[in-house]
Amino acid sequence: MRKLYLILCLLFVANAGQATHIVGGEIYYKYLGNNDYKIYFDYYLDCQNGIPAAINADVDGSNFAVFDGSTNDRISKYDKNGIVPLGKPVRVSATNYKCILTKPNACVDKYQFEFTLNLPPRKGGYIIAYQRCCRNNSITNLADPGATGSTYWTKIEDFTESNANNNSAVFKNLPPNFLCTNAPLNFDHSAIDPDGDVLVYELFHPYNSFRSTVGATTSNPKPPADEFMSPPFTSVTWLSGYSITNQIDASPGMSIDSKTGLLTFTPTKTGQFVVGILVKEYRDGVLIGITRRDFQFNVSNCTFEVVSAFSSPTKACDYSVYFNNTSFGTTPLTYSWDFGDPTTALDVSTDLAPSYIYPKGGAYNIKLIAKGKNCNDTYLRTVNVIDSIHIKLGPSDTTCAPLKKVLRAPPNTNTIFYWSTGEQGESIEVSKSGTYIVKTNKETCQYTDTIKVAVDEIFPKLPKDSVICNEDVIDFTIDVGGGFDDYLWSTGEKTSAIRITKIGNYSIFISSKYGCKYGSTFNLDQQVPPPINIRDTSICPFTTGNFLADNTKVSYLWNTGETSRQITVQQAGNYWVKVFDGKCHNADTAMLQVFDLGNYGLPPDTAFCDKVYYPLNPGNQFVSYQWNTEQSTAQIIARDKGKYLVEMTSKEGCKVSDSINIVLNPLPNVGLGNDTTICEAVNLTLDAGLAESYLWHDGSAERTLKTEEKGIYSVIIKDINGCFNSDSIFIDKDPHALPSDLYMPTAFTPNGDGLNDVYPDNKYQDIGVEYNLKIFNRWGEKLEDFDSPSMNWDGRSREIIVQEGVYVYIVTWLGCDNKRRTLKGNVTLLK
Repeated sequence: MRKLYLILCLLFVANAGQATHIVGGEIYYKYLGNNDYKIYFDYYLDCQNGIPAAINADVDGSNFAVFDGSTNDRISKYDKNGIVPLGKPVRVSATNYKCILTKPNACVDKYQFEFTLNLPPRKGGYIIAYQRCCRNNSITNLADPGATGSTYWTKIEDFTESNANNNSAVFKNLPPNFLCTNAPLNFDHSAIDPDGDVLVYELFHPYNSFRSTVGATTSNPKPPADEFMSPPFTSVTWLSGYSITNQIDASPGMSIDSKTGLLTFTPTKTGQFVVGILVKEYRDGVLIGITRRDFQFNVSNCTFEVVSAFSSPTKACDYSVYFNNTSFGTTPLTYSWDFGDPTTALDVSTDLAPSYIYPKGGAYNIKLIAKGKNCNDTYLRTVNVIDSIHIKLGPSDTTCAPLKKVLRAPPNTNTIFYWSTGEQGESIEVSKSGTYIVKTNKETCQYTDTIKVAVDEIFPKLPKDSVICNEDVIDFTIDVGGGFDDYLWSTGEKTSAIRITKIGNYSIFISSKYGCKYGSTFNLDQQVPPPINIRDTSICPFTTGNFLADNTKVSYLWNTGETSRQITVQQAGNYWVKVFDGKCHNADTAMLQVFDLGNYGLPPDTAFCDKVYYPLNPGNQFVSYQWNTEQSTAQIIARDKGKYLVEMTSKEGCKVSDSINIVLNPLPNVGLGNDTTICEAVNLTLDAGLAESYLWHDGSAERTLKTEEKGIYSVIIKDINGCFNSDSIFIDKDPHALPSDLYMPTAFTPNGDGLNDVYPDNKYQDIGVEYNLKIFNRWGEKLEDFDSPSMNWDGRSREIIVQEGVYVYIVTWLGCDNKRRTLKGNVTLLK
C-alpha cells in the first residue's frame, strides 16, 4: 500500500512539473570585477491559475546553462542545476489606469534568481540561458501554447575596449499585471544603464524552449543542462494573423519609442498575449549588450468611470492638426485640452474634437484631461509637425500659339522638386498644353501643386481659294466661326459670316478674346467640270469585276477610298467616282451585278457513330456536276468517312464548288466488370468510365453508382461525340465471403529488427467497410487513432518511442456479415 501511494505522489509531481504557469522573464547581469559577473533572472509566474506544485518545482532551484558565444557549445562547468537560491516573490500589482471601477482577476508574482559566475575573457563571449516548459494553455496569439515553453537568455560579449566592465541595462518598471480593452496604455518601458551607454528599444520575437528532441518539452519540462537546446534558439510559433509587428490585437497597434522606451497601444480584444520587448546598449556606436523581456499581457474587459483617449497623426504635414476624441466613461464627461504650444497660453480648448494651428514645425506634447463625476483621467500623445513647403505655380493660363512658359517652384527649400514631365529642379519650360504637377517630399510628407497651361484652341475656319463649276449658281455663305471678339471682311462687314454672290478676291481679319490675331485672303473662280463615264457590269459569284474611268487627265476618288483610274470590285452594288482637274469636280455612278445562283451547297461537316449513311445534294439548279467520287449526278449517297467535294456549273457559265468532311467515331468504352459476389457489409461502387453523360437503370446521371442491394445494375453512356453504349452487371451479396473475426496480438517489439515491429499487423483483410483502432496509455491519453487495418502503430508518440509497458486498445469494425464488433484489451510494448 505504501508503494502505491509513492507512485501516485510521483505521478502528481511529474504532472505538476508540466503545468502551464509561466508568464515571462528576463536575464541581465552586473560586473563585479576580476571577471566575476552577478547573474540575475527575474521570473514571472501566474499566481492565479498556476498550479502550486508547478510553481514550487521552480522556486526551489532552477536550471541554467552557459554556452560558448562563438561555437554555441555548452560549457558544462558553469551548469547551475537546481542549486540557485531564491527569495520571496514580489506581487506585480501596479495599476496603469487611474479611474478604473472594477479590476480583472489577474495575479502575477515576480521571483528573482541570482548567482555569480567567473567568466574569463573568451572569443565570442558567453551565452547564459534558462529553459522551461510550459506557457499557459489559454494564450491567444500562439499556436499550441500549452506545449510551448520559454527560453530566456543574454549574452556577455568578449571583453574588449568597447564593452569593458559592462553592466546590463535593467528595465525600470515591472510590467502591468493586466490591461483593459479600449483603454490606451502609455507604459514607461525604459531601462537604466549603470554605464551611461546609449539605449535603443525594439519589439522582438519571443523564444520557444525546444528544437526537435532537445530542450524543455511537455514530457521533460525542466531538462538538465546537458539536455538544453543550444543556440541559436528557436522562436515561438505565432497563430495566424500575429507577427513581431502585430503581437496583440490593438488599435492603434503596439509600438515602442526607440529612444524613450514609451510603450503605447490600445488593446481591442480580451485574451492573453505573449510579447517581446528588448533594449540594446551601444557604446561608441558598437552594440555591446541586449536585455530581453518576454512577458504575457492579460487583457480583460474593465469598467471605468472615465478613460481619456484621442487619436491624431504622429506626423502632421500641415500646421493645422485635427484631434479625434475617443474618451469614454460611465458619467457625462468634460474635457480640457493642452496642445503643447510653448509660444502661447491660449493653446487650450474644452471642445469635444478640436483642431489647432501650430506656428511652426516641431514636436508638441498634447495632453487631454477627461473629467468625470469623481475622477479625472489624463492621456498624453506627441505630434511631430513638419514645416510645410508651400508650392504656388500660379493660376491656370491660356495663351496664343506658339506656347512657351516657365513654371517655377519655391527656391531655396533644400528639397528636390519632381515634375510630371520627368524633370527635376526648381523650374521647367513648357511648350504644349497640358496639366503640370510638381511634387517634393520632406520627411514623410509630400507637397504638391498643379497648374493647367493651354493654347487658345479656338481657331477660325479660314476660307481657302475655291473654284466652282460654270453651271453652279454663285450664292453661298462663308462662316469663319463664332467665339471671337472682332471680325473685319474686305467687304467692310464685321460679322462671323458673309454672303458671296460673285467671283473675286476676298480677305478677313479676326481677333480672339486672348488677343490672338488671324487673317486670310482667298480667291473664288469658275470653270467647266471635267467629263467622266463608267459602265455597268456583271460577274459570277466569288469573282471580281473592273471599273475604268475614261478620263486620263484628272485625279480620282472612288467611294471605296481608292484614287487610281481603275478599281477591282467583288461586292454587288453601286460605285461612284469623283474626278478633279485642279479647279473643278465631276462624278459618275455605275452598278456591279453578281449573278444569282440561288441557294446551293453541302451541309456542314458532320460525324456518325459506328457507320455512315448520308444523302448529299448541293442543289438541282446547275447544268453539270462533278464529284471527287467520279459521280456526276446532282445527288449521291455517302457510305464512308472522308471528304466529299463537288464542282457545279450554272447556265451563266459560273463555276462553284463545296465540300463536306464526314467523321466516323467509335462507340464509347463502358465496362462494369463481370458478375460478382461481395460481403453483406460492402457497398460496391460501380464506375462507368469517362464519358460526357450517364443514365443508370435507376435514373442516376453520375459517373459512379453505389450498390446497396444485390441485383442487376445497368448504365447507358454518351461520349463527347454524342455516341452511346451500355453495359450491365449482376451483384450478389454473401455474408460469408470473407472472415468477420479479428485477431489482436498481446505484445509487440518496435526495436527495428524486422519482427513484430508494429501493432497489430494482423493482416486482417480490408473488406472496404468500417474500421477504427485507438491506442491509449495507462493515464487514458490517446496516442494513436487509425481508421484502416492497413495502418499500424510503431510505438511512437510525437515522434518519440514511448516507454515499455502495458497500453490499452479499443478496436471497432464491421464484419463481412454486416455486424459491428468491438474488442478491448491490453498490449505490452517491449524493447
